[in-house]
Amino acid sequence: MFRLSLTLSLTVLLNLAPNVVVGSPPFASSFAGSTISAIFPPPNATVTATDTFFLDASEVGFAGPTPTGDEANAIATAPVIAKVDSFFPLINLGAQDTKKNKPFDVLVHAGNLSPWQTVDSFGLPNASPVIPQGCEIIQAHLLHRHGARYPTTGSGPANFAAKVHAAATGGGFLATGALSFLNTWTYKLGAETLTPFGRSQLFNLGIGFRVKYGELLKEFKDLPVFRTTSEARMVDSALHFAAGFFGVQSYQQEYHQLITVETDGQNNTLAPYETCTNSNNAIGQFGNVQAAKWGQVYLPPALKRLNKELKGLELNLTDLPSMQQLCAYETVALGFSEFYLTFWYGNGPGNPTSSAMGIGYVQELVSRLTKTRITNFDTTVNSSVVTNDVLFPLDQPIFVDASHDTILSAIFVAMNFTSLSANGPLPTDHIPKDQTYFVNEIAPFGSNLVGQVLSCPASTSPTHIRWILNDAVLPLTGIKGCKANKDGLCDLDTFIAGMKTRIAEVDFAFDCFANYTIPIPDNIFNMGGNQSLPKITPQDRAILDLKLQRDKLRQYQKKIQHVLDREQAIAKAQLAAGEKDRALIALRRRKYQQGLMSKTDSQLENLEQLLSTIEFSLVEVSVLHGLKQGNDVLKEIHKEMNVESVEKLLEETAEAREYQKEIGNMLSNALTLDDEEAVQEELLALQRDIAGEYQEQPLHTKLPAVPSEEPQHPVIEDSRPTKREKVLVAG
Repeated sequence: MFRLSLTLSLTVLLNLAPNVVVGSPPFASSFAGSTISAIFPPPNATVTATDTFFLDASEVGFAGPTPTGDEANAIATAPVIAKVDSFFPLINLGAQDTKKNKPFDVLVHAGNLSPWQTVDSFGLPNASPVIPQGCEIIQAHLLHRHGARYPTTGSGPANFAAKVHAAATGGGFLATGALSFLNTWTYKLGAETLTPFGRSQLFNLGIGFRVKYGELLKEFKDLPVFRTTSEARMVDSALHFAAGFFGVQSYQQEYHQLITVETDGQNNTLAPYETCTNSNNAIGQFGNVQAAKWGQVYLPPALKRLNKELKGLELNLTDLPSMQQLCAYETVALGFSEFYLTFWYGNGPGNPTSSAMGIGYVQELVSRLTKTRITNFDTTVNSSVVTNDVLFPLDQPIFVDASHDTILSAIFVAMNFTSLSANGPLPTDHIPKDQTYFVNEIAPFGSNLVGQVLSCPASTSPTHIRWILNDAVLPLTGIKGCKANKDGLCDLDTFIAGMKTRIAEVDFAFDCFANYTIPIPDNIFNMGGNQSLPKITPQDRAILDLKLQRDKLRQYQKKIQHVLDREQAIAKAQLAAGEKDRALIALRRRKYQQGLMSKTDSQLENLEQLLSTIEFSLVEVSVLHGLKQGNDVLKEIHKEMNVESVEKLLEETAEAREYQKEIGNMLSNALTLDDEEAVQEELLALQRDIAGEYQEQPLHTKLPAVPSEEPQHPVIEDSRPTKREKVLVAG
């Protein structure tokens, strides 16, 4: 859908009625494209933990009556669900070229930059998120994306603003027509963090989830544990969800928020790209390549049209997608904007790393559904988390996990939700009429997937499961054993077995670390266990195992370094407090850790040397194999080019020429030698006649004798002709 929306919105790129500037200046303002930001609270504001003037509500008292009501259970009791179909307070004017009888909502079609809204159907039009009649909700699993954010650092929108500002401060530029607003436009977006609208999205999602599933809180025996990652927008999203779910004044006391570290080298199922190497190289960026191909198809007409409205600033095919992104980013950040394939091939079924990126969450899901601990840690699962009863409880009625759009998309591939990609790979040269993969429905800002564990018929034991993505029930027919069902239900044991099958199908080590070439895009379909890539060889497996051991040693070194720093800090603190003995204990522990670090360094060095030796040997083998193949080719060529063959070929060629000459003579009725000479003489005569030439007699020039006396000076007579002579000559 991301590609489709770009096409439609670019019919008149910017897609919003701009503010036409009357009496445009000769040049754009020098501040056009400059970055504008604001800081709040003010730098000199007084912020203290305790303020005698502004007491906390608990200190003020007088709260009045505060009895609580019963928990809501709308997902089971309501006849229908409340739809999310507005983006208050955002202003969305629509496309410039929109038709009255067929309006086009630009913001809805902004791909992964669209705000989430209720999806009508993913193939089950008569199914409802409301619990089917006769069933009872036992457990809920929520996986959601963060709310609307600013662009990522160094992305297209910021680069476009820098280009505009460079033109404004350089030779100057002038924008006219639909682009006239660029003359005074400034870049007001931050980077990475949630926008105010993004905060409201998660707050409202928390409220909605409490209204739908609040009844499940009665089954908790301890405080809930919800998970998110350490990036600022992830933490803020989780906290705003919790504030909406539990209430602003009490949420910090009513649950535990686990924040897992999102950085290089740390296993994290909610941010697996940090430990899947291929997701960060050319393989992982394959979607950008395919999107660029599509850009070459649909963008040139818009580029030509828009450049006509600019003087001193020339747009290119890279600028136009950035302007489209600006439309979405400015709207979700500032409420309004004058601006307006990657997922399939980057994070969806079309990328070989997608299943590997999402399979860690599937392992955790199976662990929760079966209430058994994970014992195999060869993917992105963090053993320190999932083996801990406090950090990773298995008996909660509600599980909440926050992640990114790219990870949600990868998890859907790992879980084999094939209805999202039912019509196969997306082409890069046209828009398919029967397209089913729409990113604005799959992974928009605030996207949420809910797994309902049910008892059908109602009892205390779970029997079935189904999944709801953005309020639309998903068919589970892509999961082994799950049959078609009008309500999207699958037998729980069958579903678990299907997930175990998917775990066995995904080769994490190969997908994330092997060196391979992605085949033709249309042949990639990374769902259903289809193998589109070659199997890993024993040599590859050995190298991958060594690399995994190397990476584990590096992670272990980071942990040791953390302990070293901590023990040193403890020793300093104890010395400052006069506790010399305790300082010595801390230093002894630190010394022990230093010994471990030295041993680890030695092991790591040996591993890296072994890896380098093996990889270089493989290169030598490849070179040797190439030389052998080249030599074989030369031998085959020489067999066809031996001396006897060449001589025979030359003889045959000479014979062929003589034969051709003979045939030519026969066909042209060749003349005799005398006839040929006569023809040549006639030809020369014709040439002389045409050129006006006549045959001349040879000249015999007689020179005078050499004089022996000095010459006398004769009387000079007038030799000019008379008038009569002139007339005679003329006659």
